[in-house]
Amino acid sequence: MHDRMGTSYPESHYSVVPPQERDSGWALRQIQACKDLEAKTGMAMLRRNSALRKRRERFESLFGLWPVWGGGLIACFAPLLYGVVEPLSLWGARVLFPLVALSGYHGLQLGTAISGTLPQILLYAQFPVEGLLARVALRGRVTFAGVAGQLLLFHLLAGVGLWLLRGGLSEATLR
Repeated sequence: MHDRMGTSYPESHYSVVPPQERDSGWALRQIQACKDLEAKTGMAMLRRNSALRKRRERFESLFGLWPVWGGGLIACFAPLLYGVVEPLSLWGARVLFPLVALSGYHGLQLGTAISGTLPQILLYAQFPVEGLLARVALRGRVTFAGVAGQLLLFHLLAGVGLWLLRGGLSEATLR
């Protein structure tokens, strides 16, 4: 398009077109230019919203794994914690570290090589695995109270299992 002075302007920027310069397709070109501009703006907003949504979902999925991250942090201090609890009470160490106690149980008849290393491996792996189990058991509703309840139930069941393996039921029925 040209104005009266002969200056050329793109059609989308030319707001007022003199009636003598309008042709039959002028209105359709203006409508198409508006649609194109709306489409470009809409797509940019859609891409930006999509990127923000993906970033938020990624953050929520990482934050949703806080029981596993917390278990990994506790695992760093597990040998120290085991060293504090073991001399105080035999059952305290068994309830707090049931997988370590179970791996040292002689009834499992593990080889000598694995029976020496398995308790160390389980000492470090127990809390992250418990965090993962709590996360899976609670699915989308991960709260601190829910995770604590799951861990308490896990340790209670492990304590009962160890008590049964040590012959606790037979002792109780013989009395």
